[in-house]
Amino acid sequence: MTGPADLAERIARLERVLDRLEQRRVGGRSASAPGNDPTPDDPLRDVVAMLEQRAGASALDEGDAIAMRALLEQCRAMTAELRAEASGLNHRLAELVARLTESRRHLDALEGQ
Repeated sequence: MTGPADLAERIARLERVLDRLEQRRVGGRSASAPGNDPTPDDPLRDVVAMLEQRAGASALDEGDAIAMRALLEQCRAMTAELRAEASGLNHRLAELVARLTESRRHLDALEGQ
């Protein structure tokens, strides 16, 4: 069984991770220790580490449920970011194809003169 101090400590760690996720979602930078450059997957690594520590536990508790929810939320956020980037790239590629097509038409017209 999880002790109250352990559960309180894990929930406090999860709150810090969730705060960083929220700061990242609204476009702010999460606070980090001097000399540490945070990466986009740091919160994901933190949550996975917390879940790995509890992998052998005989019973799940509220802290585990919160950690799993945080993991799912982080995966959802990363997926949304990747989709947005892919959509932007698709738009840019479509613009390039249109420019190339127009350039080809212009070149063909010049060659026909």
